[in-house]
Amino acid sequence: MSVFKEFEEGLKYLITTNPRNSSKNKLIKDWFRDNFNATGRISVVNEAKQAYNRAQEQLSKKDAEHVIFFITDPAAFNPIINKCEELVYDSLKTILFLNYRYDGRDIEFGEALLQVLSEDKKLISFYRENIPAIKIQNIKIDSTIPVAEKENKYVSCLEEDDEFLNLVIDLHKDGYSGVIFSGPPGTGKSWYARNIALTLSSYVYFVQFHPGYQYEDFIEAYRPNESGGFKLEKKTLLNACEVAKDQTNDLVIIVIDELSRTDAVRVFGEALTYIESDKRGLEFTLASGRITSIPNNVFFICTMNPWDKGVDDLDYALERRFAKIDFLPDINQFRNFIDVPELSERQKQKLERFFYLTSRNPNPMCRIGHCYFKDLNSIDQLKRLWTHQLEFHFKKVLQYDDKEFSKISKSWEDIFSAEGDA
Repeated sequence: MSVFKEFEEGLKYLITTNPRNSSKNKLIKDWFRDNFNATGRISVVNEAKQAYNRAQEQLSKKDAEHVIFFITDPAAFNPIINKCEELVYDSLKTILFLNYRYDGRDIEFGEALLQVLSEDKKLISFYRENIPAIKIQNIKIDSTIPVAEKENKYVSCLEEDDEFLNLVIDLHKDGYSGVIFSGPPGTGKSWYARNIALTLSSYVYFVQFHPGYQYEDFIEAYRPNESGGFKLEKKTLLNACEVAKDQTNDLVIIVIDELSRTDAVRVFGEALTYIESDKRGLEFTLASGRITSIPNNVFFICTMNPWDKGVDDLDYALERRFAKIDFLPDINQFRNFIDVPELSERQKQKLERFFYLTSRNPNPMCRIGHCYFKDLNSIDQLKRLWTHQLEFHFKKVLQYDDKEFSKISKSWEDIFSAEGDA
């Protein structure tokens, strides 16, 4: 059996075996050992919310030279890359982030990113030869600085003439302190935030706000030290400002995902006033007594769902400081995503009607974006999308509106009815 065939069989075994089977990773571990004389780990990431735990599970033990994240949900790419950034260690040589599709017989590789921390020519050559879309990035671990302060290690996927990229460039030139990408889930906000940041800067910080995220996570905090006392540590914003003061000719970008998921005013604290463009460079005092300032070359790219509970408070605090860009469900993108040979033209028309029904629904919580249908390749996959994701979403947001839920459910079922197949 060839090296690639062994690799493929190991992947198939992993994704078809009961998740509770403790030996599901064995074939891939043996493959690393037998073919590359190396230790390896692998994990399947089926949805974005698993990204943080999967990264922690695979990297926290620091016992593998090579790690693979086998990803079914493209939305998981950004969060798992960000989390892995925090967990790299000296003996780690490569991390492969690999998107795939599996039809029950064959595996098709999609987007792939290989991060190389230490050269392993034989394995890298294997990846190059067998994963056509792979992008390779060399990463240098510098233990003297926090991971978030390293020069950017990722590659943007945007073209120079991208509409949103050029709009952000224009808004930055207009003097805005940052931009907020606002739109329903599945409209590409996080993907664009990450890729625009990577296009514009070599110094990018990624954070995700959540209900537990606080001032002490973003600005500064006291932490225990080895002598039994406490030391004052700089966090994301202050670290970014420090780099910006050193790299005066470069833009330093802070990407904040899910801006409205916490009390943003509290998280920014005293800095909220000084992120405004006409107050850049002015010194101010933090609660700790530390004196700091925010340089002109710090820029924010944020994402939010406009119907999150925290949005009303957020708007009053940031509306003058940040420009807003709407990300809406895109019918043209949707049509591209559902252009699958297995779907009849009639079924595609029915799908479009379903998309219009949800994306223009009077209840804004029902609106979903085109990216839910990204990477669609079969009718079975489409049915799983409803059963394991969309149905749960609509049940939750329409728990007090049975009539509307029935309407949406019927529209979906009609796609697969005898009339829909005609």
